[in-house]
Amino acid sequence: MNDDLSDVAELFREFQKTRYSKEPYIEGTWLTKHHGKDQRSQTVWSVALPTGTYTYLPAAENNDQKVYRYDVVVAETNDIWSLRSPILGDPRGKSQ
Repeated sequence: MNDDLSDVAELFREFQKTRYSKEPYIEGTWLTKHHGKDQRSQTVWSVALPTGTYTYLPAAENNDQKVYRYDVVVAETNDIWSLRSPILGDPRGKSQ
């Protein structure tokens, strides 16, 4: 947006993102700027596994699984167009 919020500052461009090997249920992608950094956030449903771990794979793959929680995933960068790195995993080791 322009500083006065009157219009978009540039034409819209499509994000090139690294896809998940199996796409989870993602919604609510949002772009914002916070303390001079660009942030992209999205919400992802996670599913509890019998092993006590969690996965972002769709519950539809196994109908006896129940959606466990709604997680927010945030990427922050100096340049919004550089947010194209693959997702490597959950640093807590809770997702697969």
